[in-house]
Amino acid sequence: MIPVNTKVNQTTDRRRAAYTLVELLIVLAIMVLLAAVALPTVKDLLANQQVSKTARNISAFMDKARSRAIAEGKFVGVRLERLNTVDPVSRAQSIRIRELTSVPPYTGDASNAFAILKTNTGYTNANLSYLTIAEFNPFDNALLALSASMVDPNAALQINDATQPGYVLTPKSEPNDDSSAPIRSGDYIELPGGRLVPFKIQYRALNAGAGIPVKLFFDLSEMKTAGTKSFPAGNPIFPSGGRRIKYKIHRRPVVSTSAPYSLPRGVAIDLNYSGTGMSGNEFAPSPMNTDIQTGANAKPIDIVFGPDGGVASITSAYSDVPSFPQGQVFICLGDSDGIRPDNLFTPDKKAPANLVNLESKWIVINSGTGRVVSSPFSSVSTLPTAAVVDPYDASLDPAIAEARLLANFADTVDIE
Repeated sequence: MIPVNTKVNQTTDRRRAAYTLVELLIVLAIMVLLAAVALPTVKDLLANQQVSKTARNISAFMDKARSRAIAEGKFVGVRLERLNTVDPVSRAQSIRIRELTSVPPYTGDASNAFAILKTNTGYTNANLSYLTIAEFNPFDNALLALSASMVDPNAALQINDATQPGYVLTPKSEPNDDSSAPIRSGDYIELPGGRLVPFKIQYRALNAGAGIPVKLFFDLSEMKTAGTKSFPAGNPIFPSGGRRIKYKIHRRPVVSTSAPYSLPRGVAIDLNYSGTGMSGNEFAPSPMNTDIQTGANAKPIDIVFGPDGGVASITSAYSDVPSFPQGQVFICLGDSDGIRPDNLFTPDKKAPANLVNLESKWIVINSGTGRVVSSPFSSVSTLPTAAVVDPYDASLDPAIAEARLLANFADTVDIE
């Protein structure tokens, strides 16, 4: 008998579970829809992380300069370079930070060089009678004589509004021909006992006679905002012939050859809202239509730390003469698309101004200790109806003060 296989092949009766083409398309469509909904949120989260990471890197870069100043006992700082000075957007932002390194102090060109301290008498402006003059022999102090010849002769000395302690003399017009001078107004003279005082250089022709000394003017009484002298009660009165002293002139630091810190793409320092105090934004450039000389009011920002770690001086957009900061230093860090000189308050959803964007960060420098921390923005409640294009418009002050509400406490607690 021929055997017959009565078993039915079980594999033929099994059906494999699978998705149909329609089901796959439906799942794919749902995934695409979910991705489209979540992508903006994820993008914002990543962008916020990038701003926060950049803020930490900038804080570390500045803290390194501060640590060098303390370790070396010299003046070391950082410079915020503008992208350029020829268009409104670029002059209002910085994407590169350079380190400023100290230079050796100047003690004269002769081994026996000295300064003669005198009380300012017989000056045509009676308000300057309390100032102290340091006179220098032009031959023993040739570098100082060269620097005095590079001062703008039309920049006559006059009394300031006394809002900046230690800087009571300002030129009538900002000198623009002494930027390459080896010693400049705003540098410090060290007197016996270690007292450092900023000074102003009076113009002196290079071919002037030997009997005409080089003169530095400075104020030992440290004028306050209210015009009262803090310490001592007044400037010391020196003998009519003067008093000879040994001196040191601490020159401002220069740009280092070390590698700068470049901000990542999409992140920039917004100088329109950066400055000192509760609402100051003196780092902001002037509008292009009011800037007669291109770049004259868009200078780089120098922040210099002293040997004690505190902020010794800063410069502003309209003056490269160092001055003492009036309060904490606030640097606005935000999106490069948020730099909107066309409207400093715009709440445009695609590219809001950094002032009204809560993803922006403040980098806060305590002027007394030099400590650098970061802080989030506070919300700005009042926005003007018309577009504001001038960074020095009065409506910007209360808005900046609102945005810095949380950052004012950042010198003691890092609330990033």
